[in-house]
Amino acid sequence: MSRSGQNINPGASSPAFGFPSLDIMYAWLPRVKSVNGVLQTWSAGDALTVYPYRISRANFVPGYPVKYSWTVNGTTFNDQQIAASEVNNIKAFPNPYYGFSELEYNDAGEKFIYFSHLPSVCTIYIYSLDGSPVKKIERNSSYPKNSLEKWDLQNNEGKFVASGMYVVYIDCGSAGAKTLKIAVFQNKF
Repeated sequence: MSRSGQNINPGASSPAFGFPSLDIMYAWLPRVKSVNGVLQTWSAGDALTVYPYRISRANFVPGYPVKYSWTVNGTTFNDQQIAASEVNNIKAFPNPYYGFSELEYNDAGEKFIYFSHLPSVCTIYIYSLDGSPVKKIERNSSYPKNSLEKWDLQNNEGKFVASGMYVVYIDCGSAGAKTLKIAVFQNKF
């Protein structure tokens, strides 16, 4: 995100460029719902309501409720051409990761970075800048509606990684590959 050529870091506490400069911050935390062990699915006409996680400005637009809308046109499964085009959309978030921010871990105190838009089968390789392997994550998800994979910020030995830059190589098999850079700022290291 940029404003007038300046880099804006929403993770910062600056009133000009941090969370206070945003109108509303949302948290997207989808959960699989089931009733008596049966997974619930979306049907035509269902509505999704998004509630603000934190309103940064009390009087966003006085007298006008904040409202966003979007349309979902369906889902396609097992299409190699679509899978290959989705590889370009793979992202890591939060990036950068700020371990000292209350927004960077869940209620159980777990630290993590998510990788999104992943195919059901792929391998995620995380390296330090000098090329040393840090973590290998094998993804083999049989649930087609989940395109996320979580990295717990630990290396292959189960120890938390140090603050720094990391290179991520995601091998998506026949769909292709994606390389990302992520920054980690730990709070204890």
